[in-house]
Amino acid sequence: MKSIIFDMDGTLADSMAMWRSLGVDYLKSHGVDITSKDAQEMTTMSLKMSSTYMKEKFNLSLTPDEIYNDMKHIAEDFYEHYCTLKHGAKDVLDRFYEEGIPMMLGTGTPEEFFDPFLKREDMFKYFDEIATCDGLNLKKDDPNFFLTCCEMAGFDPKETVLIDDAYFAIIAAKEAGLTTICMYDEANDNMLRELSLKSDLFISDLSVLKKIFL
Repeated sequence: MKSIIFDMDGTLADSMAMWRSLGVDYLKSHGVDITSKDAQEMTTMSLKMSSTYMKEKFNLSLTPDEIYNDMKHIAEDFYEHYCTLKHGAKDVLDRFYEEGIPMMLGTGTPEEFFDPFLKREDMFKYFDEIATCDGLNLKKDDPNFFLTCCEMAGFDPKETVLIDDAYFAIIAAKEAGLTTICMYDEANDNMLRELSLKSDLFISDLSVLKKIFL
C-alpha cells in the first residue's frame, strides 16, 4: 500500500466519549430521549449536519444554527484544552512522515474545532490534505467521501489504506475500493465482532502499524 487516510476521532484522537455524549446530552437538556439508532446515525455526520438532523427529526424550537452554536462551544473548548492523542499516535505519524509515506486526514469534525488541537500537537505537517464532511458535503458512510479524499490527495484508492474506528466508515471505504484497518475504540465495544469481520485488519494499538508499513 502506498498511501494512508487517517480518521481523527477515535483513531488518532481520544475524543469519542465527548462526541458520543454531546448530542445525546444536548437533546436530553431539551427534554428529548433518543434511541441508540438515532445516536449512531448522528455519528456519521458533522456537527452542522447533526444540528439540522436534530431540528428536523425532533422538531426542536431552536434553529439549526442555534443548535450548532450551543454545541460548538463545548466542542471547541474540548479540542483546545482537553483532547489528547491515543497511545502511539505521535510516534507512528513521526515514523511514517520520516519514511515519506503519503498521509491525509479524513474526518467528520469541522476544521475550526480541530485546528487548535492539531497546532498544539504539531500535526499539520504530517498530512498532504485534510478532508472534512462539511468541506466535501458528504457523510463518512458514503463511499464518495473516500473517493473524493483520494482524488484530493492524488491517491489511488486501490493503493490506499483507511485507518478508522467506525463501522460505517469501514464499510464505505471498502465499497470505494480501499483497504481498511479498524482501530479499536471503547465507544464501539458493542460492534467489535462486526468491525473485526468487515475490516481487513483489526488493531488495538497504533504502534502495530509500524510493523505493517515499515
